[in-house]
Parts: sequence; structure tokens; C-alpha cells
Amino acid sequence: MLTIVENASKLRSLLFPSHYLKNFGQALEKAFRTMKYIRTLDLSSSIILELPSSIKELKLLRYLDLSRTEIKLLPKSICRLYNLETLKLLGCPWLFELPKDLGNLVNLRHLELDDLFWVKFSILPPKVGNLTSLHDWHAFQVGDKTGYGIEELKNMAYLSGTLHMSKLENVVNVWEAKMNEKKYLRKLVFEWSDRVVNTQGEATEKSVLEGLQPHSNLKELQIRHYRGNEFPAWMREGQLQNLVSVTLNECTKCRTLTLGELPNLQVLYIKGMQELEEWPEVKCPSLSRLKFSNCPKLRELPNVFPKLRTLKIKCCKSLRTLPMAPGLMFLKLIDNLILEDWHEVPTTWEAVNDQGQRSTWHQGSWFELLELNVISCPKLQALPQHFAPQKLEISGCELLVGLPHPHFARRLQHLALDACHDGTLVRAIPNTSSLYSLVISSISNLTSLPKWPQLPGLKTLYISDCKDLMSLSESEEGSLPTLISLTVLSIRNCPMLVKLTERLPANLECLSIASCPLLQFLGPKEILKSLTSLKDLYIVGCPMLQSLPEDGLPSSLQHLQIQRCPLLAERCQKEEGGGGGPDRPKVLHILDLEIDFPKVSSTSSLPKKKPSEPAWYRLLPKLGGIEIIDAQPIKKQPNSSLLKQSHKGAIAMAVYQSDVDGDKAVDEVLKKPKTEWEENRSKRSFPLTQCKSSSPKDSSNEITKQESGQGSSESIARVGHEEGSTESIDNEDDDMEYFYISLGAKSETSPSTASSVITDVQSRQTRPGQSDIDKALDIVKNVLATDFSSACHPGRSISLDSELELLCDLDENEGISVGMKFLVLQLSKDFKVLKSRYCQASDTIERCTNLIKPMAEIAFQLDANKQKFLELNSVEATIQMSIIEAEAQINELQKKVDTFPLAEQHMHDKQTMSTDGKSISGAEGQIKELKQKIVSLTKQKGKGKQEKKMIYTDGKKLKEKMDVAAKAEEEKKEAEMIKREIEEKWSDYNKQFETLTCSGG
Repeated sequence: MLTIVENASKLRSLLFPSHYLKNFGQALEKAFRTMKYIRTLDLSSSIILELPSSIKELKLLRYLDLSRTEIKLLPKSICRLYNLETLKLLGCPWLFELPKDLGNLVNLRHLELDDLFWVKFSILPPKVGNLTSLHDWHAFQVGDKTGYGIEELKNMAYLSGTLHMSKLENVVNVWEAKMNEKKYLRKLVFEWSDRVVNTQGEATEKSVLEGLQPHSNLKELQIRHYRGNEFPAWMREGQLQNLVSVTLNECTKCRTLTLGELPNLQVLYIKGMQELEEWPEVKCPSLSRLKFSNCPKLRELPNVFPKLRTLKIKCCKSLRTLPMAPGLMFLKLIDNLILEDWHEVPTTWEAVNDQGQRSTWHQGSWFELLELNVISCPKLQALPQHFAPQKLEISGCELLVGLPHPHFARRLQHLALDACHDGTLVRAIPNTSSLYSLVISSISNLTSLPKWPQLPGLKTLYISDCKDLMSLSESEEGSLPTLISLTVLSIRNCPMLVKLTERLPANLECLSIASCPLLQFLGPKEILKSLTSLKDLYIVGCPMLQSLPEDGLPSSLQHLQIQRCPLLAERCQKEEGGGGGPDRPKVLHILDLEIDFPKVSSTSSLPKKKPSEPAWYRLLPKLGGIEIIDAQPIKKQPNSSLLKQSHKGAIAMAVYQSDVDGDKAVDEVLKKPKTEWEENRSKRSFPLTQCKSSSPKDSSNEITKQESGQGSSESIARVGHEEGSTESIDNEDDDMEYFYISLGAKSETSPSTASSVITDVQSRQTRPGQSDIDKALDIVKNVLATDFSSACHPGRSISLDSELELLCDLDENEGISVGMKFLVLQLSKDFKVLKSRYCQASDTIERCTNLIKPMAEIAFQLDANKQKFLELNSVEATIQMSIIEAEAQINELQKKVDTFPLAEQHMHDKQTMSTDGKSISGAEGQIKELKQKIVSLTKQKGKGKQEKKMIYTDGKKLKEKMDVAAKAEEEKKEAEMIKREIEEKWSDYNKQFETLTCSGG
């Protein structure tokens, strides 16, 4: 750039179109002082953090692009570029404010900022009213100071796009804003502060809103926290004829909704209108999306919405009857306590075919409904009689006892039944081949799954939170083997489940069993071996499960996860010397294993925390005798569509290297007299192997690996050759036994001299005092008192790990009780696993949320495509009828031409020709015109078919996106369930800790 500066001082335009990062170094300062004729300057996608103040030298600059930079603050001197017309600041994530003298840029027309800026800005500059040519200014906070009044908007006639006006309680002279003259605005948001006390009064707020009447070109209007008791005349009389969308949020005083006649209105959202009682009439013939939320006094809606496609009614506790919407496709009803009437009206349809034959049929007013979601509507006793949904979700509707008849279930694809007091709806699942996803959750008094009808298309079955479920089948055969297409089966949180079933679906690819504490057996010996398509198997939180099936696991299995199943994990345990538990051979062929094996202790004394707790070797590097090396984590690649816990193993290696300095240090320690506490501590210390030789020749370095399904890094130091060291499995049954042994029982293996020396050094220099212990307990208590997401914050997480490490290294004599010791050991073991699962679940939720977001828009587009397709069908039918009529006319004229006598033979019969009304040439001319008309109509028909084909292709793509979003919705539910389980377990830890603390433990 310096070369350009030096050789082109009169340059007028300097652009760097590349999107790669550019580094201008120190060239900008010189450029700004040299290139004084420049009009256009593009510094986008550069690594500049700030703009030199010398930018003021570019007096003639009209266009400046600083997009996609890390700039945090614009210099004040930029406000002296009086000729600047365009300033682009797109993609500047750290920019939170604009210069306070921005109003000096009187020629500024375009100020391009991300939408996010108008949400995150700290404060906007005053006197923006000077920018009379500005098009882009999307937020205005009315203030009571000079330069922030609403009169600043008076002369900003070119504002376009969106304008969000907030803090309207500060408005004084509302008419000075001249909002009705701003014809380029397409979206307006009027917002008062959300306050308890109404500082203006209802009449004042009404007059303010009256004075803010927009231009009739406005397309979208939002009003928030308006406290007037009625809307202004320009709303009641429907003066904004071009409105497409209206949102009324927290307008708490209005009792009646009157919008006047709005022929183009398509979207209406009403939320938090606490006093709204009725909407007497609707004059919005184009309305397609309607949402009412939290309107507890709403009693009545208009009877008919002819073009409504999407309807959501939530927390409308006084509404009894739904409106009639014959074209409705998507309906959500949530927490409507007295809603009971569907207002279903039979409709008669009539059609005429090409031969003129008429046919009639009858269908209900809900027949077009594709998706129905009913949650907590306790007064609803039945579903509509005539409707054929694709997606149906029912939750907490106690009186509902039936599902659609099989005749109307032919397009049902997804069915979810939740929070029902018995299994009536579960038994009512209809016979249909279209159902591919079934969710059964929180069904009380359901002891086993009933015998279902044929469901040949079912691919996924989720069963969760059925507290009384004891078996998956009523009989030995059951329903599961008949589900020939089932590929995913998930069973979660069924505390009474004792056994699965005798047979599972043959094509199952993924099986997940979680939080079933009484489950003891998976089934017959061949139950899993026979599943030749099984790829993923998850068994989590089944502590009573004793073993894998006798015949083992199928060769197709690629991923196995076993978590919180101590008996099963012990049977899969790998032991030194190549051996292992009885089930170890059954899992050897699986490439991706995630098993939280019981940890191995190197002593018969109290088990200590392994991951970061090797306190007995901390000081050895100072002796020069032992070197600690931490290996990198071993990462496993996920190979399953279901949420998988990350499994990171770490190996810590300790290598003993004896040297002269180490011997001297040990000798010095041995000469010092031991205190009584040190003597006792020495007797309780972990036994180490005896050092046979202190010479470099005789020293041997050993590396020991310890598997851990929890991703813990275990460090074991061995001095010399191993002699008499005992290793025992650290499971839940042995924890208490080893703990009490550590309190008084003598160890079978006496500590060696080296052990005593090392423990002595550690005891003298690193043992914490009581104040440190109390501080550690307070920190653990404070972290436990927060929710788990807060506990995962890096600062809290590191602090908790550190304090747990300290507490795990203590005995009762050192200020910690038996119960507290046991609790911190368990907490230390679980925290890393829970954190890993929680973070992965959060990532899954975030990813799935992004996939789910466009569902409504996709549905809207699909609906629009459908309407367009139907319109084209209608046009095509009309064209076809015109072609048929033209062909009929041609045939009639052709007959007349063919039967006409030759002119020269019948010249005497002029009266006959005149009475016929047309000559031969006239008829032939008419035939020619009709043929041309047919050609034209055929071309139109072809264009229509081509457009229909494009709509069909676009619809298929949208449907694929919808399927992806639906799958993401299921994954999100699974991840949210995992997070809830973790939060509950965290809460249980908090309660246990508080109990022990209060009892002096």
C-alpha cells in the first residue's frame, strides 16, 4: 500500500475487493495525510483495530467501507468528513457506539450497520435530526435531554426499512415527529418502557400513539407496552391499508380488539393483553397466521377465518370455543383451561368434471389440518371427527380418550403422547402405514406396552418417564417384533422396568436404555446377538443390570456406551496380564467403546481421587528423583446420530530416575525428627514399592496405564521393581470398606522406607490447615448452590476441581467426616463426566435450535407453494375449458363451411346466404382466429405446467428441510432431557452437601 501512496497521491478511488484479511500496517497514517483527493476508500476485511485520527484529512471522501474489521471505536475526527455520503460498518462485532458528533455529517445518506448493532448499542449520538438525507437509522430512543427529543425525526424524511422507537413515555410534542410523512418506512416499532407505574396516563399515551400515525405505505407495525385503554382512530378505522403484519405486545389495558378493514393483513400476533375480552369482527380476508398468547380474559374470537393457515392459542384461560378455519394447516393449543369446543362444521364441496358431471362430498372444517399440538387443555374431550393430521402431539389432556380413526390416520407421520393418566391413548394408536415416529412419555398407570395394530412404517420409538412401566410387552410376543421398520428404540427414566422383552425388532440399528434402576436383564441370551443391523448400543444408569446377554453382541455393533452401571462395567473390566471380566470377550470386537470402568486403587487403604490428585509426588521434582509427564487426551470420533458423551482418556506417566541429589535430599529428611501427626500419617500413607537400588544402573522405569471411561487422567508412580503392591477395584461396594480400614485397620502391606520418606516430605510441606479446609468447603458449597450451567463456567469449574482435589486428600483426623469424604469422592468422580455431557447436550441444543428455527417459515413457504399450485391448477383448468370451447366452435364452423353450397352454383339463393349470417370466407377467418387462440392458450398452459414443475421441485427441497428440522427437534428433546437429568443430579448433590454441613459433617 505504501507504494500506491507514494506514486498515486491524486488517486480518487482505492478498493481492495478481496475478502481475505488485509494488513495495512502503518501505511494508513501516511495514506490519510497524502491521498487528499480520494473519494472512495475500501478498508473492509482488514485487521485494523482503530482508525487513525488523520482520517479527517480526507476532506473529499464520499464512500468509506470498514466492514468485517475488529474496530471498536470510531475516532471523533471522522465527524469532520462533511462530504461523506456512505459509511459501511457491517460485520464489526466489537463496535457498540457511534461518535457523539455524528450529526455533523450532514451529507450522510447510507449508514450500514448489522441488525445486531441496533440491539446491542450502548448509547446513540444526539442531534441525529441534522442527518436529513439519511436512509438507514433503525433505532431511536426518545430522551428528555437536548438532542434526544422526538423532534429530531422531523426532517428525516428519507428514513427507510425499519425504525424502532423506544422510551415513548418521554415524548412531549409528538406531532413534531411527522411520522405520516415518512413514506419509505416499511416497519415501525412503537415501544414504551416496561414499567409498573404509568408515568403518562392512559389518555396521554393514547394521544401519543394517535400522533404517531405512520404513512399508509407501512407494511409491518409493532406496538409494545402501550397502556392506553383503546387504540387510536387510525388503527380502529383501518387507515393503513397496506399493512401485512401487526404485533401487539403487552398492551395491557385494551378490552376490545378493533383493527378496521385491512385487506392485505396476513400476520397478527397478540401477546400479554391482560384485559382483552373480545375481537368482535374480523375484516382481514387475507389473514393467514394468527397467534394469541397470555390473554387470560379473552372469551370470544370471530367465527370464521377463511384463509387462516397457522393458529396458536396459549394461556387464554377464558376461551371456550375455537373459530372455524376451513383452510387451517397448523394449530397449537397450550394451557387453555376451559377450551372445549372445536366448532367443527361439516362442509359440502361440489366439483364439475370435463363432461359436465357434478360430484359432491362432505368433509369437516378441520380436514386440511396437518399439524396439531394440544398441551394442557383439560376440558377437551375429543379430537375433531374429520381431520387427517401428519403430526399430532397430545400432552396433559386428561379427558381425551381417542385418536383419529384409521381412515383419517393414513397420512399420520409423527405421534407424541405425553402426561396422560393412563394408557388409554397408547392403546388407541390407529393402524397406519405412514407413522414413522412415536413418542410415549410420562404415562401413568401403564405397566406394559399394549398389543398395537400394524405399524409397518414406524422407524423411531421413544419411551420415557413412564413411572409404572414394568415390561415392554403384555404377552411374550408383544408388539415390538412386529415393528419391522423400527431402527431406533430409546427407553429412558422408567424406574419400575425390570426386563425389556423376549424379542426386539430385527432391523434395529440403535438401542438406548437409560435411567432404569431396577433393570436386571436385557432378555433371552440371543436377544442382542440376533440384531444383525445394530450399530449403536447405549446403557446408562442401570445399576442393577448384571451382565450382557449370554450369546453376546452382534458383529455389526460399532459403538457401545456403558455409564453408571457398576455391575456390568465390572464384568467388562480389563485386567492386567491380558485377562478381564466375564463379559470382556463380548466387547473386544467393538471399535468405539465408552465404558466407565471402576477405577483401580494401588492400595488397600482409603481410595483417593485419581485425575489430578497425586499429592504424594508433588515435591519429588524438587528432589530430582521423579519426573511427571502428562500425556495428551485420547479423542474418540463420534459415529452415532444420537447424542454421545465425549470420551477422553488421559494417561499420566511417572518415571523414577535416581541420582545423587535425590539421595542427599532423602537423607536430610530422614535426619529430622517426626511429629506425632507425621508418624500417624506415615502409617496411613499409600504403600509404594520398595526401592532395591539407588544406582542409575539398577533403576528401572515403568509406565502404567489406567483406563477410565470418565476421561480422567490417572498418575501412578512406581519406584524400582514392584513388590507386594496390591490393586483393588474401587467400586461403590468397596468404598466404605476401604475408608474404614483407613481409619483404624492395619494395612496388610507395611509401607516401605521410600514410602515413609516421600509421605514425610509431603506431610511436612503441603498439608492444608483447618482454614484452608473450611475455605474449600465454602467454595464447593457455593458452586453447588448454583445451577449446573453456572458451575461449568471455566472459573468456577477450575476452582471446584482444585478444592475437591484438596478435600479428597484428607482423612477424618484432618477435619473432614466420613460422610463428607464419601460425598466429595463421588462428586469429584462425577463432575467431569457431567460437565462433558452437559456441554455436548448444550451444543446439540444450539445446533438443533438453528435447524428448527426455519420450520415455521418453511411451513409458510410450503403453504404458499400449495396455494400457488392450486391456483395454477385452476388456471390450467380454465385454459383447458377455453381450448375445448374453441375446438367446439371450430367444429361447428367447419361443418357450416363443409355443408355450404358452392357460391357459383347457388348465386340465385342469395336469401339463404343472407339468412345464414356469414359467408364462407367469414367462417374460415373465424376458424383461423380460433386456431390462433388455441395455440396461444396451449403456450400459456405449457408455461403453467413448467411453473408447476418448478413449484413441485421447490416443494420437495422444502420438505427435505422440514424433515431435517423434525429430526433436529427430536435430538433437541433428547439433549434437553439429558440436561434436566444432570441438573437434578446436581441438585441432589447440593442437598446432600447441605445436609452434611448442617449436621456438622
